[in-house]
Amino acid sequence: MKINCLNLISHRKWEKLTNRHKLSLIKKFFLSLEQVLISNVALSIDQEVIIQTNFQLFQKENKQLEITKNSDNIYSIYQCLKLLFPEEMSLQKDHHYLPHLKLKDRHKQHPRLPIFIILDNLRSAFNVGSIIRTAECLNIEAIWFCGHSPLPEHPKVKNTAMGTEQYIHWLSFQTVDEAIMQAQQKGYQVYAIETEYHTSSIFDIIFPSPVALVFGNEVFGLSETTISLCHQCLNLPLAGWKNSLNVATAVAVVCFEIKRQILFSQL
Repeated sequence: MKINCLNLISHRKWEKLTNRHKLSLIKKFFLSLEQVLISNVALSIDQEVIIQTNFQLFQKENKQLEITKNSDNIYSIYQCLKLLFPEEMSLQKDHHYLPHLKLKDRHKQHPRLPIFIILDNLRSAFNVGSIIRTAECLNIEAIWFCGHSPLPEHPKVKNTAMGTEQYIHWLSFQTVDEAIMQAQQKGYQVYAIETEYHTSSIFDIIFPSPVALVFGNEVFGLSETTISLCHQCLNLPLAGWKNSLNVATAVAVVCFEIKRQILFSQL
C-alpha cells in the first residue's frame, strides 16, 4: 500500500493492518513529510488538514505520540514522529532525504572548475562514490581513474555517488604515471597530495589554473616514482593523533580550497 503524507489514510484499511505494517506506514508518512519540509512546498489548507488527521490516527495507536502536546504544525508533527524510530532513521542514506530537484541545466550555467582529479589505485568503492559526488557538486573538469580504482558504473560507487556519476567527465588509465603525463601534455600542472612528506601545505601556495591533483591508495599512498613525476607534493596540515584524513575528505578539502582561491581572485 503506497500512501504518502498528502493522502488521507482510511480508518477501515488502517484497522486491518498488522502492527508491523502500521509502523511501516508511519515511517513512509514520516519520510514523505520530510520531503515536503526539505522541498519547502507550499501546502493547501486541505493538505494540512489531511496531515493533521493522519497524525491523530497515529496518536491513537502509539502511546509515545499520545503524550505529545505540541503538534499544531507540520514541523512539530515531523519531530514527534522522529521519536518512534530513531535507530531506523540513523541507518537511512542521504538519498532517502534529499529532494529531487530538476537541475539538468545547472552545468550550462556554471563553467567547469579547472581541476582534474587523478585517483591512483583506490580500493574503496564508497570513497570513490563520495569523491564523485563532491566533484559533481563543484562541477570540476574531470576525474581520471587509474589502476584498480573502481569505476563510476560499479554498483557500490553508484550507491554512494547518488546519481552524480551521470554528470561527471571521466577516463580510465592502466597506470597513474600515464595519467599524469597526459595531464601535463594538456597543460595542467600536477600536484601530488600526500601525508608523509614534509612539504608545503595546500594553504601556503596559490594553485595554478588549470591544475591536476593526484590522490593515492588509502593504505599505501603514492609511490616515490609517481611523486617525482608531479610538479610538487603538498600536504594537508593535521594536528590530531591520526596522521591522515579519509581520501574522500582530503579531496573535498583541497578542491574547496582551490575554489576559494578562484573566487577570491575574482573579487
